[in-house]
Amino acid sequence: AIPGSPSPVGDGSMAIAPSPAAADGGMIQVSYAADLGAHCNSWDAGKHPLCRGDPITDPAWCGQSWCYIDPCKCNFRDLPVKSEYVPDARYRGSPLFYSYETCGSRNTFNKNLPDFGSPRCRCVGLHDVEGNTEVFLDTTEWGGKKELVSYPGDIGTACKAWDKNVHPLCKGDDPPAFCNAKWCYVDPCECDMLDIPKVSMYLPKASHSGKHLYYNYDTCGSKDTFTKKYNKGACFNQRTQEGCEAMLKPDGGAKCGWTGSHCLGFEMLNNPLCKRTAMKYGKRFHRIHSAAAPRHVVLPAAAVIAAAIAM
Repeated sequence: AIPGSPSPVGDGSMAIAPSPAAADGGMIQVSYAADLGAHCNSWDAGKHPLCRGDPITDPAWCGQSWCYIDPCKCNFRDLPVKSEYVPDARYRGSPLFYSYETCGSRNTFNKNLPDFGSPRCRCVGLHDVEGNTEVFLDTTEWGGKKELVSYPGDIGTACKAWDKNVHPLCKGDDPPAFCNAKWCYVDPCECDMLDIPKVSMYLPKASHSGKHLYYNYDTCGSKDTFTKKYNKGACFNQRTQEGCEAMLKPDGGAKCGWTGSHCLGFEMLNNPLCKRTAMKYGKRFHRIHSAAAPRHVVLPAAAVIAAAIAM
């Protein structure tokens, strides 16, 4: 277990596990080791009702290692999962959470777990919100029209290809690459990815923690092929200070800020909570700008004179 993980769960010998043998596929009591989950081990092998020791019929997770962890000190891509095995047990007042990734295993026990992005740039928002979110889109430049498009109510709250079969340009036979790319909304002050977060064009009036909504593909493992061509009003597409500072929010406030060489979302440069992130991106742009600038080499006067004589 990683530092800060729970110690053995009391006598811990009895756990509650789902079983096809139970009535209505419910839960039954199963006898596990007393130190269940206290360190990395394939705890379910030979214990869980579905793990009978048959390599052909046993699920893959029977032989995978996992342990209980402190979710507040876990920095893996796969978020910890709340345990159902010992539902009454507590660690520092909270239910037990487990992780396969901390033990070098892949979680195949839980199906359809949401992907909330890289630990360096987590997705934000309320996941699994029912209903729809209406997004105004203008695709007239590509032969479409201005229209309200209905997206899921929890758009952008986890890594998904949200535009697939929803965005008007993603309904044809040959959709653009962005249609299948995964993205989510992120907190620009808590994002340290190579691909910089961009201000959302889908929900320009929405905010998170007092900041614009920002989207990012990199945290979801996808390449951003959307912004340059289909979000021309993005701050990052503005190449001059004048053009950058002319970009405004719907309420008339500043949308973008100028770094001296690049245009970013206003909050990334001016929100106190983004100070650390702004410094990182500022240094990065300084390196890029310096690398692109012409290099002037100072030669000794004698060498210059000698070269002139030779000519």
